[in-house]
Amino acid sequence: MRTSEEGFTLLELLLAMSMMLIVFGTVASAFAVSLRSTDEGTRRVSESQDGAFTSHYLVKDVQSAQTVTTGAAGACAGAGDLVLTLSWTDPVVTETVTYRFVPPAAGTAGRLVRHSCGSTVDVQSVADDLTSVALDCYDPTTCDDAGRVVLTLEGQQDADFAITATRRLP
Repeated sequence: MRTSEEGFTLLELLLAMSMMLIVFGTVASAFAVSLRSTDEGTRRVSESQDGAFTSHYLVKDVQSAQTVTTGAAGACAGAGDLVLTLSWTDPVVTETVTYRFVPPAAGTAGRLVRHSCGSTVDVQSVADDLTSVALDCYDPTTCDDAGRVVLTLEGQQDADFAITATRRLP
């Protein structure tokens, strides 16, 4: 009488499990690297969008400005440290725009906020995840009625942007 003992030996099972462990480990490692790369890419795209968004508004505002100052913002007050005040008169309305830096606080990142006061009041966060904001003025070298301003945004992850805007002088 013959008995059939079909199946795998212990050695075969251990070998198969070891190979599966190697394959799954490699796949898991590749997946983890992929997730880190995706997070890094998302962060860089976000920082790039902040720079583009700020540039869009700042250049337009500085080109329109009849006065440039770092002084009081008048009716266009808001939270944060005043960085720049720009104002101009359209045919009917005097428009005032301020850029304010809201510094990082416990658990939050710093941000640059644009306040627009005139025919309408509009408050927008134009850049997030900032550690500092610096303003340089040229033509003359003071910020009062400067012909050219350079706003430097320093990001949390060494993402720095320098945005230059020039006034249309009469």
